[in-house]
Amino acid sequence: MKSLGERILSLWKWTAVGLAAALGAALLSATGCSSGGQSSGSQPNAATLQAINIAPTTEFLPLGGTRQLIALGTYSDGSVEDLSSQVTWSVATIEDSSGGSGSNSSNGSSNPTNFISINSTGMVTGLGLGTNNITATLGNIVGVLSLVVESNGLSSTTVSTLVVPTNLTTFVDAAYVPRSIARQNGTYTVQVINLDADQSSKVLPPNSAWIATVPMPAGYVPNATAADQSTMQVAVISYTSPDVQIIDASNLTSDATSNMVIATFKAPVSKSVTFNGKTCIICAAVVNPLDHQLILSTAQGYYAMDMNKGTFAALTFSPPAYPAESFVLNPVATDPYIVSPNFGQDPANPAEVQILDLTQKTSTTNTSLGLVQPLDPVIDLLSGAAAVTDAAADSESMLDLTNPQSPASVLASGIKFCSGAGTTQAPLSMGALGVKASGGPSSVFPTLFLSQPSGGCVAFEIWPEGGTAALDLSSVNYGYGLMPAKPDGNAFANGSDPNTIGTFTSVVDKKNYGFLMDATQNYIAKINFATMESEFSNGTFSLPSLGFSMPSGVVPLLADQAGGGIIYLQAYLTSGTVSVSADSATVNWVAGNKFTTGSAWDNATITIGGFFPGCLGGTTYTVNNVNSATQLTLLNAYGGPSGQMPYCLP
Repeated sequence: MKSLGERILSLWKWTAVGLAAALGAALLSATGCSSGGQSSGSQPNAATLQAINIAPTTEFLPLGGTRQLIALGTYSDGSVEDLSSQVTWSVATIEDSSGGSGSNSSNGSSNPTNFISINSTGMVTGLGLGTNNITATLGNIVGVLSLVVESNGLSSTTVSTLVVPTNLTTFVDAAYVPRSIARQNGTYTVQVINLDADQSSKVLPPNSAWIATVPMPAGYVPNATAADQSTMQVAVISYTSPDVQIIDASNLTSDATSNMVIATFKAPVSKSVTFNGKTCIICAAVVNPLDHQLILSTAQGYYAMDMNKGTFAALTFSPPAYPAESFVLNPVATDPYIVSPNFGQDPANPAEVQILDLTQKTSTTNTSLGLVQPLDPVIDLLSGAAAVTDAAADSESMLDLTNPQSPASVLASGIKFCSGAGTTQAPLSMGALGVKASGGPSSVFPTLFLSQPSGGCVAFEIWPEGGTAALDLSSVNYGYGLMPAKPDGNAFANGSDPNTIGTFTSVVDKKNYGFLMDATQNYIAKINFATMESEFSNGTFSLPSLGFSMPSGVVPLLADQAGGGIIYLQAYLTSGTVSVSADSATVNWVAGNKFTTGSAWDNATITIGGFFPGCLGGTTYTVNNVNSATQLTLLNAYGGPSGQMPYCLP
């Protein structure tokens, strides 16, 4: 029986064959049946090889992660054949991206210019942050696929991101957003949201960012997700249940179970633990790209879960490891390790941070970092530079984890943040590190993105080139500002969960972004790091050094403007009930979410009828105008039966 990941790979192969066949048909139509390609003894009538396509075409590969590639050959008679075992797999170096003499063939080795290695079967591994071309060669026919290695997704967060196909050749970044406050049709859901929706919209904020709704089992409250880019699976955890849900996240139209819960596995955990008022059975989760196991921080310690078989293995360490509200994984160290702040769990050391060695099964306790309530850890995987925030003080500890068993550290204290009307005095204890994939380690400048639970202040630390120089506080640039109002006119505020923060590198424009989830779970704030840093440096003050010359004012941040740094994306599918009359263009609201007024409805649509989720089977109409929060008109008259009908607005 195939594993879930293998089944999705098979679907990719099946759909890629269709794409290759279509490309082959187009090639034959344009050029005729040429004999200039590479012949193949397995093809009838001496058909010749015309092209090689490599699948899956998902561009991003996690640092330390693996992926099986497939080479599909298109022949002069239009047929398609799997050539994965016949081609020569290679990685083209930065100096020679043509796949010629500068390429690294499939002998398992790599050189300093390669960020990816590949073996003779087409299995790729992410070695460092950067871009390489993968080539599959048979005779004089070469297929090329560009892959980018990135490091997002290794810190526990409530919202995970995944690069998903909108068709076989176009991809977007999808956020899997757990909605633990509001129910749809009696069940809690995970909403799948297009984080790149603003880049294809003519208006800001975009009218629609919704991709799919994933209903949870009855009574299950989703609190956090963790994604595996290689297997296209998303795990969902709940703070109030030992169950882990697995979502098929292939987003392929050929996959009948795409964006559905396909498995439920129960962790062997019966206790709960409390951090800063948050009680959890399973508290945080991250997918290990080395083995695709789900690492869980639970009330009874750490576990690794096989996402295909649903088996759990306790991760035992000496001395014992304590639960953590959030943690970060370094999978590319010589001995991979976890940074685990476990405030309040060890009576002897209430403010400790543990380093958990996954190879040696040892734990190192750090109690002299100067933190009162250590909370969110982040790591720059290239340099070993790290930071841990403090939930009870305006400080953070900067660490050099080059030697994780004996880290050097320095305390940055007196970190200022927003003050005045509309602000809260909670420290900036929510943290996520953005590291953009680039040409090589020498051109990487990590950005530490900070915010505050239940507040709307955000801050940015730009760490120096080389990473570990961040321990010299004078080399760290810093700025902060208050989040702008949301599209509904209300002030932005995070929820109380400190894990509702993250970063991603966009598959569309290759830029680095941060994101936050507002307390109502109705909006995702998408923050462009490069634009925000520019706004700070060009504002009333320059980015001051951390701990020095802190600004007394707040930079006025702007939202939903062309070229601006912050975009709000609606994080749910608007649905409810409307009253409609056959052959009438008027639609009247009855129940559920009201219509949004004051927006430019450029190509907006409404689906009427059908079934949950997403009004499946309903009819979609173009909106002509939103007259009020309770009435809109259609461009063409409604053609269904009169009466009260369900509706969905994406």
